[in-house]
Amino acid sequence: MDDLEHLINTMDSARHQRFDLSRRLYGRYITTLRDKTLSGEVKRWVDGTIASLSGAHPEGRILAVIGASGTGKTWAIERAIDSIPGLKEAILCVTAPRPCPAGGRAPRLRRLDPGR
Repeated sequence: MDDLEHLINTMDSARHQRFDLSRRLYGRYITTLRDKTLSGEVKRWVDGTIASLSGAHPEGRILAVIGASGTGKTWAIERAIDSIPGLKEAILCVTAPRPCPAGGRAPRLRRLDPGR
């Protein structure tokens, strides 16, 4: 028996119920109004970019999502991007360093689809 299994087996019933609930909820995403708003903004961003690229003077577009650490920005962005087929392969994600002073270090660039 490993250490984790031993800890689980020694839990009283109340702790075991909390553990079971936590295990079922872990990794689940609970959609909120914020997610619906972000999804709508991402779709408008994509539509505007496509319209610009098909015009005589294409312009780039940026969508910035800003918030405190741990508020679910990454999860929400990934879900919004995943809802639009082909978008993950077509965008570049920029992660600003912390702290991010004006004129400071260059942001870290990465593709959302590392296979490309």
